[in-house]
Amino acid sequence: MKTVIVTWICLMLATTAAHATGGFSCETEDANLKFFVAGTTGRVMGSPIVGIEAKAEIFVKGVPASLQKPDLSQSLVHHWLDHPELKLHFYIETTGTEPFASAELVINTTAVDGDDIGYAGDYRLRVFLAEPPAGIVTTDGVIAAVGKMTCSGE
Repeated sequence: MKTVIVTWICLMLATTAAHATGGFSCETEDANLKFFVAGTTGRVMGSPIVGIEAKAEIFVKGVPASLQKPDLSQSLVHHWLDHPELKLHFYIETTGTEPFASAELVINTTAVDGDDIGYAGDYRLRVFLAEPPAGIVTTDGVIAAVGKMTCSGE
């Protein structure tokens, strides 16, 4: 009888854990940015992200080489995952001997009406260049780009 009770408790805990996580993904590809992110979230207060993979290709002229194809998996600085909103904020800086530059990518989406898992919105990409290359026009050292973003979540 003890074995049956222990087995039943283990099965109940295992099925409960399966409902304790969810996931999301977002992607876009346009003339400025190719981006993909997928993450696993906890279904508890604050929706913590427990695993994330994020990659980008920035096509904007003047962006330093070390920022052109960043792996953003460790660069999420803020997130908001609370239906009907899904927002992500990534930040990176140059590495090595390049002059200082940084890039900020903010994703802002809301649930699509009538769709249980679809989200749509935009992204804002801001690249700060301490020493803009010749011929690159900036506003106070910043190059900005915007575009559409689609996401899905469960």
